[in-house]
Amino acid sequence: MDLYLDFVNPRRPPAAAGWLLLVVAALAVAGSVAWYLLVLAPDVQAAEHHWQIETQALTATQPPSLAIAGTELAAERDRAGRLAQRLAVRWDQLFGVLETTAEQPIALLALEPDADKQELVVTGEARDFAALMAYYQSLQQQRIFRDVVLQTHQVNRQDRDKPVRFRIVAEWESAP
Repeated sequence: MDLYLDFVNPRRPPAAAGWLLLVVAALAVAGSVAWYLLVLAPDVQAAEHHWQIETQALTATQPPSLAIAGTELAAERDRAGRLAQRLAVRWDQLFGVLETTAEQPIALLALEPDADKQELVVTGEARDFAALMAYYQSLQQQRIFRDVVLQTHQVNRQDRDKPVRFRIVAEWESAP
């Protein structure tokens, strides 16, 4: 099988399908341009105009006043003072005193501090009533606490060791 290449053959005229494809493509481009000019261009211009108006309005307005009424200012100052008081509490010192106060083993079950009232509620268990009273008296002797009150105590008779569960409320002094 031989391959024959004819480089001298004259050019054939384009087929009708090629001309038809060229006409359809030109019509599609013309239709797209016409649709943009008739439908989209007015919307684009309107959006640009609206954007310019909004930009001018934003630059023309003054920033809102930051003035606060006297009562609002006082309320904000009180909130800031309470927050500063909470942040100033030396929690590590307060809890350290609670941990080192017991001469006999005391199980601290819950500590509920309230920084606003400067009040601490201690819930725990002692081996017996004598251990509870020793812990209570040692808390009363700590300089950081004032008004230490034994709110409740109850012997757990279901436990074979019969521990005493207690709740102590104490106010603490502010740090100098």
